Amino acid sequence: MQLLKSYESEITSGQKSLGDLAVSESDCSSARKRGDLGFFGKGQMQKEFEDAAFALKPGEMSGPVETASGLHLIQRYDNTPTVLRF
Repeated sequence: MQLLKSYESEITSGQKSLGDLAVSESDCSSARKRGDLGFFGKGQMQKEFEDAAFALKPGEMSGPVETASGLHLIQRYDNTPTVLRF
């Protein structure tokens, strides 16, 4: 959690983008696509992840979100959430 919060600080300060960190740090299969999950609808993701992702407006980033799959930062670009998972 501490590591994810440090990445969150780097992103919000503009030092790095979530996509850059996803490529180098994420263990999600979407990492090679800079964290891009593509489009998904309700009922396709774990509830905690989905609730956080659908609550975001374009350009917003979540705080750390914990699911059974790990810890996530989620950023929404238009209609496509991007994720950094640990």
